[in-house]
Amino acid sequence: MGYFGDVLRSTQVAIVLSPWVALAVCPRPGVWEYIRVNVNALVVEELSAAEYLHFKEELVDGRKAEEYLSSVPPDTSYSEFDHRFQDIGLERGWVVYILDQVRALESKMLHRIKQQRLDITPWILIHASILRVPFRTEKGIVRKWISRFEVWPYLETYTDDVSNEISGELQAKPDLIISNYGDGKLIAFLLAHKCTIAHALEKTKVVHGIDVFDPKFNIVSLRVDMTMYFPYNEEHKRLTALQLEIEELLYSPGQNEEHM
Repeated sequence: MGYFGDVLRSTQVAIVLSPWVALAVCPRPGVWEYIRVNVNALVVEELSAAEYLHFKEELVDGRKAEEYLSSVPPDTSYSEFDHRFQDIGLERGWVVYILDQVRALESKMLHRIKQQRLDITPWILIHASILRVPFRTEKGIVRKWISRFEVWPYLETYTDDVSNEISGELQAKPDLIISNYGDGKLIAFLLAHKCTIAHALEKTKVVHGIDVFDPKFNIVSLRVDMTMYFPYNEEHKRLTALQLEIEELLYSPGQNEEHM
């Protein structure tokens, strides 16, 4: 297949938004290239990282859903407009992470019940509600649509707002916080520290050992600083001068302004 075959073998992500197909290609560790192909005209275009991310976000355009919801009375039943969401390209998924965790919990419970040789079938009752908390800055609520790759500067303020809203909604502290993805895990960690409660990271799969030299770990997150990402055997690039300072921050029993 020649050059195109090499591209396909190095492709890590493919996004289809007819008539275009966008490809995230990793020809070698730490190096990413982005292209899109018009399957009708057989035209290939090179994309920047920002253009690729914009193309990726267009796959599910949340703005269309928000515009539609703003025109629907608040007491409208979901069953009356779920077909409209499907037309936009959205499927039911608002509580999908809760269901994933419940399935994992059920599997674990069944396993332990079987180990104890008990004849019990567990029933798990789910009651869920969605509490929406907007991002804000010192200037007020952020009303524009934000890519999930650009939410990080808002997360600390968002955590404070979520903590206040949850306390007001529950009139108590939550028993457990379950998080998903990097941004959610950061929020869960900050909330757990703020509220002195337990939190759980998303982990619904059992892993029997990890091979850190597996090629799959060569996949680098988008927008990573290429000057800071390098193979493990290039030890001369490590920031060894900061090792003692990092250990102090991580393991020191005392706290100071740097820890906070």
